[in-house]
Amino acid sequence: QNVSVAQVKTVGGLLRVGQPVTLEIELVNHSETPRGDVPLQAFWDDRRIIQQVAHIPAKGHKKLYARFTPETSGARALRVEIGDDDLPADNTRVSVVQVPEQLRVLVIGDTRQDTYFLSQALQAASFDVHIQSSDQVTDEILSAADVVYLCHVSRLSAGIINRLQKHVSSGGGLGIVLGEQVDMRHYNERILSELLPATLISVRGQPGATTAYQAFPPELPNHPMLSHVQLDGTFRSPRFFAHYVVRPEGETQAILSFANGTPALLESKVGQGHVVLFVSEWGATLSWNDMPVSGFFLPFVYNLTGYLVSGAVSQSDYMVGRVVNRPLGISTKNEGVLRSPGNDAQTIWPQQRGVSPIWPVGRVDRPGLWKIYAQERLADLFAVQVDPMASDLTRVSDARLQAIFGDTRLFVVSADQQIKDVVLPLRYGREFWRLALAGA
Repeated sequence: QNVSVAQVKTVGGLLRVGQPVTLEIELVNHSETPRGDVPLQAFWDDRRIIQQVAHIPAKGHKKLYARFTPETSGARALRVEIGDDDLPADNTRVSVVQVPEQLRVLVIGDTRQDTYFLSQALQAASFDVHIQSSDQVTDEILSAADVVYLCHVSRLSAGIINRLQKHVSSGGGLGIVLGEQVDMRHYNERILSELLPATLISVRGQPGATTAYQAFPPELPNHPMLSHVQLDGTFRSPRFFAHYVVRPEGETQAILSFANGTPALLESKVGQGHVVLFVSEWGATLSWNDMPVSGFFLPFVYNLTGYLVSGAVSQSDYMVGRVVNRPLGISTKNEGVLRSPGNDAQTIWPQQRGVSPIWPVGRVDRPGLWKIYAQERLADLFAVQVDPMASDLTRVSDARLQAIFGDTRLFVVSADQQIKDVVLPLRYGREFWRLALAGA
């Protein structure tokens, strides 16, 4: 009998101080019998936010939800506990969630007209917005942003492309909005090839020609970027007079398409972060579409930014057995103290890896909350989880074992056999220890 805490995550809103958010907990029953008596508790920084009993079908899943409001920023510990069973190791799951004081969004454009509508929408949603021209972006400016938008940017230098790639790989979000000034060849050869595998084919339609247009279908896909956005009543579809035709490649997926099936919104994942591409500009002239002045725009920008920031403010979790290096986070050359979930203490020293200093934690061998102390205060914390595959106690079939080891290397001992009766006939050679013993 085994039930595990398979997943814990926040859903249904942006994770920031003072904003209510929903916690989603997924339990899995790995046994052949249903469980109607699984007690569950969840704690946010040791404050209990849910307590109930779960009912889970045999070999089934159960999701539970709790609404709470983060009151402080920084790294926060989230812990879920269920009752004891045959495998205690997966009855507690701890995650470390990064909660920003305020989400920082960098909007890059060639002109103020390029960034006007997007920056206004972001400010209306209480984001911390910074506007920058593409030739003035530095490592310092980029490192301060959780999400970056490229609004109709014609070209980017190799240095900025490299910075953006590092930003996304480390968990930051990137939104690319195509526009009239885009250099298609440069995007195909330099930008999209590095950030979002896709090819710009052509421009379809005529900017400013409002009599012919494309629109979204009435039924929008079920995706977090489109959550709570419905195209009925006052929320009609924007009209698109011109847009780029884009062919997704590799793992890039079309999230939203026009009514004729042409992709409008595409997504790819780079490292820990998300990259999203929109195929029609959001310029101040409204010549390509009327989306910025439609009821669709503001909730979409809010959802999109929250989705893009999910990697930047997500959980700091690792699997048991991983080698962990943590960013230093503070300015120090002195040693730190690493404390494991069992409260064992170990001294570690900062190391320089490339341009970034790190704490070399090493291989983590037990699940739970790990802490690093430096300069007599808590400098960092992260969580370690049990591998989900270890929660399934179902016996591996003989056929599966044979597929792994091959017939000639596999000997199965049944429950009614003695191991020695199986092993002894397989031995060969002489036992030299008997001769040595006799000689002594």
